[in-house]
Amino acid sequence: MTFWFDFVVSCGTGVADAKLIQQVIHHHAQTLRTPITMSVLKSMTYQLLNGLLYLHEAHIVHRDLKPANILTNSSGTVKIGDLGLARITYQPLQPLFAGDKVVVTIWYRAPELLMGARHYHWAVDTWAVGCVVAELASLRPIFKGEEAKMDGKKNVPFQGDQLIKVFEVLGTPDGTPCPNARVSTSFIHNRERLARVC
Repeated sequence: MTFWFDFVVSCGTGVADAKLIQQVIHHHAQTLRTPITMSVLKSMTYQLLNGLLYLHEAHIVHRDLKPANILTNSSGTVKIGDLGLARITYQPLQPLFAGDKVVVTIWYRAPELLMGARHYHWAVDTWAVGCVVAELASLRPIFKGEEAKMDGKKNVPFQGDQLIKVFEVLGTPDGTPCPNARVSTSFIHNRERLARVC
């Protein structure tokens, strides 16, 4: 377990100069006004995917990957941090949807979570990493939607604005690439809301 902790959380050498990926993006966008070089982008992407693979092989889903939870240092080493929402997926003590009603920051939340899915897996982390890599490449969030707030009963609201942002970039799904989407519980439950959004 120590190796996993050392790999994922930046607690070894180079901690003093650690920066959030969010700060790197801001520095390139605002101060330098130049994109991150392709070699640096490739290295960060490779390390981020390697760290994610390590977590997933250890049966851990992070559930909150975003630039503010990823660290890098002056030598270019990337570390995944803030495992506060992380859960074990191998024989979990309770289902993933129990306890935390909302996981993953809205701009990095996978479409199935936006649709209210109660059953999800590692794919939510993979979606979030894709959003982070797109943000590193473009120096701005790719899906910058507004989050609908929870009601007084603590029900998770339908995130229509965020879905619109995803559909504007990727297009509206027609059921062809995801034939099972039509029968999923979250799709059926939110069909009318989705129709209003599209």
